[in-house]
Amino acid sequence: MFALNNQLVPDYKWRIFCSKQLDILPPNYSEGISNVQIVHSITVEEIERRKKAFMNMWNAILPKVEDELGLKFDEFKDKV
Repeated sequence: MFALNNQLVPDYKWRIFCSKQLDILPPNYSEGISNVQIVHSITVEEIERRKKAFMNMWNAILPKVEDELGLKFDEFKDKV
């Protein structure tokens, strides 16, 4: 998301905070990133819940990434 917004990636401890200030974000980003961060239990189901929350955000922003690059994800995923 930082590259999509022409921003440098901040230090690890600042990434979530700084990401919320970006202009181009997936819809409901704050809620989505909270769902990814919160761990209710250490179970496979919980991992799947968090993975699903992350993938929902990724799939929401992917068309914008592909548009900016002029390539489909399958074309550039192995090059990055």
